[in-house]
Amino acid sequence: MSWSVEILNEVVVEDIAALPADMQARFIRLSERIAAAGLESLGEPHVKHLVGALWSSARS
Repeated sequence: MSWSVEILNEVVVEDIAALPADMQARFIRLSERIAAAGLESLGEPHVKHLVGALWSSARS
């Protein structure tokens, strides 16, 4: 399966740009990891597998 990370809209782009540099770097690193290997490569504390193809932010 091929993964991609898409940013919802310009508001989200602005929110990401407003993050401190270390948080922006973390977002980019995790996004690249998702694109390369899928959500399964992250696991907790970043994401949590619920059921089947359903995943959730581990902070939910």
